[in-house]
Amino acid sequence: MQKQYYRKKELVARLSNLATVINHVQIQQSFHAIEAFSNSKKFVFRNRKQISSIWLGESLNHVFEKRMRSYLTDFRMRCINKRKIDCIKKFTVGQNLGKVLREAFRQWREQSNKETLSKELYEEGPVRE
Repeated sequence: MQKQYYRKKELVARLSNLATVINHVQIQQSFHAIEAFSNSKKFVFRNRKQISSIWLGESLNHVFEKRMRSYLTDFRMRCINKRKIDCIKKFTVGQNLGKVLREAFRQWREQSNKETLSKELYEEGPVRE
């Protein structure tokens, strides 16, 4: 009976040791699982942070480029309008110069006609009937 008692006691001790070892292995596996989960979450957060920073940079770059295109378009339109106004001014000045020149030629023609008429009248003498 005593032998049976010692066997049972030894069996219980071995089972207890085995349970302790299994318990330690399970705890170790649990910690490894927690560590792996933590590492995967860190990796995911790091990747998301990188992707977010890339998206933020791209969106800021897009806003910057859009604003620069707006400024360049505004500047281009100002230049085009300035050229347009300069062309209108040149056209107006040209029109006025043309009018003045035509008027000067018209006056010269009238004066010339008057002079030729007076010369002809002078040369022919008085008109008699």
